[in-house]
Amino acid sequence: SHGLGGMKVQNTIQVEELVSRGYIIIAPDHAYDANITIFDNNKIAEFKSAEYDQNIEYSMDDFYSYRIPQINTRSSDLSFIINKIKDLKLTSNDKLWKIIDLDKIGVFGHSFGGATGLVNMYNNNHIDACVVLDGWIEPIPNHIVESGVQKPFLYIGQTEWENPLNYDKLNQLIDNSNFYGSKILLSGTKHFDYTDTPYFNDIVKKIGVSGNMSTNTIIDTLNHHLNLFFDSHLKSN
Repeated sequence: SHGLGGMKVQNTIQVEELVSRGYIIIAPDHAYDANITIFDNNKIAEFKSAEYDQNIEYSMDDFYSYRIPQINTRSSDLSFIINKIKDLKLTSNDKLWKIIDLDKIGVFGHSFGGATGLVNMYNNNHIDACVVLDGWIEPIPNHIVESGVQKPFLYIGQTEWENPLNYDKLNQLIDNSNFYGSKILLSGTKHFDYTDTPYFNDIVKKIGVSGNMSTNTIIDTLNHHLNLFFDSHLKSN
């Protein structure tokens, strides 16, 4: 699940790694949250989830009234995909759908996509494990943070966010999740290091989009933890 303004191909490195280990990966564009979505009939859904007007002071109630319906819609996107795969397993002659094991489903996402994965795992009995890549935890509804998520999840992210509320809510969510949740914070990384961005060109480090951790180290570290986590909670069951 991509982040706000992201796209389904933004974590191709992690997708290819997991596929090479036998996983089947489905990556959606969340229409209107993606930078652009192009449908099979060539219709286009442009990005419409713009940030607030910086000249207006908004309350937390305003924030949640805007973001909670958005994250619930994104979560519904993931549930729709799972239900669609169920139908394809029954009706399609394509062997790909036949071999998917719907009893072992993981989700991973970046930023708003990581939060989307957590919300969907909370609401959807089919999701068994979740990896959150530098997730934006603030939009997760408070009732989920307060009750916790009773399935395994791993947060991997930068050491701090500009708004400390993000990690305050993450720590509360982990504390309330009965040891199902854990976090790994990587020094020398920034938000877009948890996508394919640092692999495109060295200029991303020069302009400060990427941190000072080497690109290959970032990739190897993320792939290692995704493999270890999903193998432990999906393949071993």
